[in-house]
Amino acid sequence: MKGNVGREQSEAWGHQSATRPPPHRAADACIRTLVDVLDSAIPEPVRDYDAPFLMPIEDVFSVAGVGTVVSGRVDRGVVRAGDVVEIVGLGSDDDKPVRVASTQAFHREVDEARAGMNVGLRLGIEAGMRFAMREGSRTIGAGIVTHVLA
Repeated sequence: MKGNVGREQSEAWGHQSATRPPPHRAADACIRTLVDVLDSAIPEPVRDYDAPFLMPIEDVFSVAGVGTVVSGRVDRGVVRAGDVVEIVGLGSDDDKPVRVASTQAFHREVDEARAGMNVGLRLGIEAGMRFAMREGSRTIGAGIVTHVLA
């Protein structure tokens, strides 16, 4: 069986495959048209960049040689590397401020984390700070940082 039997059969039935643009060009044009229509029909979400920074922490990582990284979606505000933030909700009244060492989005350094972005923030965690480990909405451990490995 020949490799282009489908094309020969198609031409035998009267289809002009040689005069058509390649399928990827037609698909590309259709996709661009669809994206343009969606962009004009769906409004840009309103984000609060002027309010104080708020990001619910979804996950915490300890990366060797890097330090502690928290990830989540920024609800409001803007944070940059060097800014001081406060981790709240651990149940203590003496929450200590933490300096943001760097901000990343999709494994790339970014200048700032703005409302609506999914980001990772590398924090300057120090000995003596309180922490809590959570599994879902349940606290499974808590304590005080005794020393930092990174």
